[in-house]
Amino acid sequence: MNTEKRASPGENPDLVNQPKVPDQAELSVRSAMVEDVSSATERLALRQVERAEGPAGNEKVPKEEPDSNTAVAAIAAAKETDLATTIPESDRPVLLDAIVQFRGREFLHLPNVFHGNKTAVEYGGEVVNWSTVTRIVQLPSGQKVFVVYRPPFTQIHVWGDNFNKRRCGMKMQKAYLSTWAETFKKRSNIPVLHTERDMVVLPFVPNVNLSDVFFHNNEIDDWGECEWARDVDLEKKFELMRKIVRALKEIHDSGRSWGDLLLDNTIADKDQNVHIVDPETTFGDDVPFIEQKASDLKLTLMTFCGALLKADGFDDFGTIIDAVENEYGDNEVFRYLGEHLCGDLNFIQRIFHAIYNKERFHLAYANYMKLMRAIKDSSVQSPGASA
Repeated sequence: MNTEKRASPGENPDLVNQPKVPDQAELSVRSAMVEDVSSATERLALRQVERAEGPAGNEKVPKEEPDSNTAVAAIAAAKETDLATTIPESDRPVLLDAIVQFRGREFLHLPNVFHGNKTAVEYGGEVVNWSTVTRIVQLPSGQKVFVVYRPPFTQIHVWGDNFNKRRCGMKMQKAYLSTWAETFKKRSNIPVLHTERDMVVLPFVPNVNLSDVFFHNNEIDDWGECEWARDVDLEKKFELMRKIVRALKEIHDSGRSWGDLLLDNTIADKDQNVHIVDPETTFGDDVPFIEQKASDLKLTLMTFCGALLKADGFDDFGTIIDAVENEYGDNEVFRYLGEHLCGDLNFIQRIFHAIYNKERFHLAYANYMKLMRAIKDSSVQSPGASA
């Protein structure tokens, strides 16, 4: 019999049905099952592994391995925003109980092809996930965690997403379930507290998704702890865009790329610190690192230009390009972008742009080509550009 409690009007459904605290017998069994729920990033930080310098030029990016510097960076960033990097001992069995309940409830979750899965938030958000289901869990200590679950049937969406990316000429892909949790753990900019094959647990960051800020600013009344998001004008959006670019540059300077930088994959906390999230998309080992960085910048520009065009009617792509280029500060990557990644689309790519990228980036083909030409013109004018 289903005894699950339903949320009452006005109550956050993501915070109901919290797991009961297990009795002593359950604690002993589940504590043994947890194995090691302490921070994966903290464990990595204890490994004194020396990291080589990031690749430059047309070098291939080294295969990403979890190392001490990546872990230290994640932990340092967490401390700056008061994020937990470990789970208290008394909370561990309760967390495991929550995971078991969550998986049991969502195991047969079918992919929502047309409207996605509403992201678990503490404000009136509209953003959705497509390949994962999320939940906020409050533990007995008062700590909140963000649980990300990849149900088996969402593999259908992952396959379709990767197929569409390839048909659009993009060289990155989402991780399949067999490598998803490990990929997430190695690449996350927020410390990972616990992983299982189909589940990742992160400290909860009171935040707003920047897709909501850009597109739904006038529709959302409740912004939770992020009241600053209530009044966001075009100037403020440019400020947030520059913060995203700075965060991306830090990722690139650490020898990594991102893969799928959309507004949906960026959040800002109550202090307006920007975090790039959703680290499950990677490039193949055969893609030169400079191309990976240029591709990240291309998607960033497509995201910004499409968002401001749709939400604000702002179509001065040159101004957006200048702002991104000045903030990023690497002319070599911009020149590579203009010379290699801004050509016309072939017939198949045009079809899949209309099916896939037009919806994701809010750029019809004519505006997409307008942006590509503007990037080319800007890259030609960059210092050091070839004549």
